[in-house]
Amino acid sequence: MKTDEVTVECMSEQVRNKYWLILSAVFSAIDPVSLRAGVDSLSRDTLFCTIESEGMYSSVLFVTPVTLAGIRLGGIGGVCTREEYRGRGYGRLIMERVLRDSAEVYGALLLWTRIPAYFQSFGFIEMPELFISDPRGSVPMFFFHDRESGMTISALTDLPRDYF
Repeated sequence: MKTDEVTVECMSEQVRNKYWLILSAVFSAIDPVSLRAGVDSLSRDTLFCTIESEGMYSSVLFVTPVTLAGIRLGGIGGVCTREEYRGRGYGRLIMERVLRDSAEVYGALLLWTRIPAYFQSFGFIEMPELFISDPRGSVPMFFFHDRESGMTISALTDLPRDYF
């Protein structure tokens, strides 16, 4: 499979429902009401990168526009692969597609994670000093498409954890 085989879709009711199904399966330990509320709150400008197998999403993530301290960037979230599809490189393909496609749209991408080593392999950088810490242990990470975005963002402080 190649990055061109990753589907990029805009928000629709069908996409939202299929997305909900994978999130509720992979993140089953999270309260389903709050998880569904998060899915329902995503804007229509949110893009979903997906790999579909057997009529359902097997690996997904979303990129949504975020304005942080007046700076527009892409917020990545919901990165997951169904357990039975792990180890096939699907997550890597989706991340590579997002990094490629977002370069012309955003100067930087932001995500929060508890597995920073995975995202460091794509070039994301931990920057917890910019944010109010997350009591649940997630680490904020940025990917910079251009040097100017990196310099602008690195000058910020005390940013909120919740932005979408």
